[in-house]
This record gives sequence, C-alpha cells and structure tokens, in this order.
Amino acid sequence: MRIYMEITSKKESSIIRKIKSEKLGDISVSDLGQIIVTNNQITKSKEMQLVKKLKNIEGVLDVVLINPHLKKKDVLASAAFRSNRCIFFFDIDSTLTQGIPGTIHPKIEPIFQKIKNKGIYILFATGRSMPDLCEIIKEYPVSKYAIAENGGIILGFGRKGYHEFGHKEEPAKVLTYLQRKYQTREDMEQDIRLTEVIFLQSDVTRKQLNEAINEEDASVEIQASANAYHISEKGINKGTAMIELCKRVHLGDRMIISVGDSDMDIPMLEKADYSFAVGNASLGAKKTAKKVLKGKFEKGIDEIFQLINRV
Repeated sequence: MRIYMEITSKKESSIIRKIKSEKLGDISVSDLGQIIVTNNQITKSKEMQLVKKLKNIEGVLDVVLINPHLKKKDVLASAAFRSNRCIFFFDIDSTLTQGIPGTIHPKIEPIFQKIKNKGIYILFATGRSMPDLCEIIKEYPVSKYAIAENGGIILGFGRKGYHEFGHKEEPAKVLTYLQRKYQTREDMEQDIRLTEVIFLQSDVTRKQLNEAINEEDASVEIQASANAYHISEKGINKGTAMIELCKRVHLGDRMIISVGDSDMDIPMLEKADYSFAVGNASLGAKKTAKKVLKGKFEKGIDEIFQLINRV
C-alpha cells in the first residue's frame, strides 16, 4: 500500500524520524514537502490502523491511501491535485483549438472555470503574439501571467505589463541575411514579434536557414510549427520561460504541470514536474510527456479535469 501525507513543513524532520523509528514504512519525500509512505508488508485488514497511526503524528495535516500501481510521478501529481498545490501551463493551438483556425473550443471555458474553482492556477504558454494573447486572457478564467512568442515574452510584469525574456538581435541577423541573398520575406501575418522572426516554410528551406545561421554566426534556435519556422535567441523557449515565470511569481512550492501537442511544446513538457500530451499530439510530444491523454483537443482537457476530480 502507498499513503500520501500532507504535512507542516516545519515538522518534516520529526515526522520522518517517527515513521522510521516505528517502522511504519519506506519514505520518499517530494519537492513539495509532501511525504509518500510505502508499506508492502501490511495486510488489507490493517491498512486503516496504519492510516490512523500516521494521522496521530504531530504535524500531519492529512493522510490518504493511494493506488499502489501508480508510478512515482503519477503519485506526486495525484497529491498535488488533491492539495491544489499545482500550476498548469496550457499551450493553445491544437491543444485547446479545433475546427475553426485559431478558435478555442467552447467547452474549454467551463472546464477552466471548474479547475480554477479548485484553487489551481491556469496559465497560457503559446507561440501567439503578445497582442493576440492579451485579448484571449480577457475571455478566460486564467492568470494574467502568461508566455507568448514561444517563450520570448512573459506577460504580467513591469511598467509595460510584460518582460522581454528573449531578444531579437540574433534572430534579426538571420532575417537580414536571407532578405539580402534570397529576398526572403518575414511572415507578418502573425502580428509584430518583439523577440523572434517567423518564416513560412513555403518561403524558405531549412538549408537556407542553416546557411544564414552559419554565415552570420547567429546564436539562435529554430522551432518548427505546422507551416512556419520560428527563429528565437538560443535558450529561449516555452520551457525556460515557464521556469523563469515561476521564479518571478514565487511559485516554486507548487507542482508545475504543462499540457501541449507539438514539438514546440517539448521544452515545457520536459521541464515541468509533470506533463500531459493531448491525444492528437506529435510523436515527439507524446514521447516527452509523462502521460498521453486518450482524448484529442478539448476532450483531452476534459480528461485532465476528470483526473483532478477523481483525486
């Protein structure tokens, strides 16, 4: 059997000593200050006796039996759901949208409201431009903090209301080279970008991009979406921006959970404490995520809510 314990952090050491001295089970402690106790020797009839003993230890706030077949990461996610000590980062396009291009499915708003009502933070992490994202945030029960331009912009800080986590100087070198040699156009239909350069895949080849990067010695990375190449400063992506945002908002005590569908989401799926890939996700995203959902698009998001609700 496995037991999740929510504890007073100041009492963590004394609680662990008590469990060890009385040989109540093996201990693993998560980064969130929660304790997981495993005891495979105890019989079914004595499970509740053990739970009662653990509840009586000073500093223990709650004790819950956990499915013994869950993997450790799933146990910690389950614990975070139960205590509402988690923060969700949702990609938008092809994770929350389906059908009409760029339109979030109407079922998403009520699902988000239910998640928010449980005290769980919801943030967007998208490749969309800052103006576009600001308009979307107004319509949904989500945090003012968010990530735009695939990590280049972090919303919710400073006088301007945003922080330029990335810079356009290095990507601009690639643009200048391609304009000069191949008359390549920057894709301006996706609004003005402050930290990245976008090219339609129909306008430039990967070989030309690599040529420009090498010739200009540009410190950049290429991220490919369904029909475009996003050129950003090296080290700037949804994953690094997600960690930076959590540091700035002092959310280090919460489990970071990311949800996405594409290869551009891989950095945040990797860096999160736990991650979901929706059923329609790319192979790379599915391989990276801790859990692949059966449901596609909004059905996958509803599946996450059902998981939270069952805890």
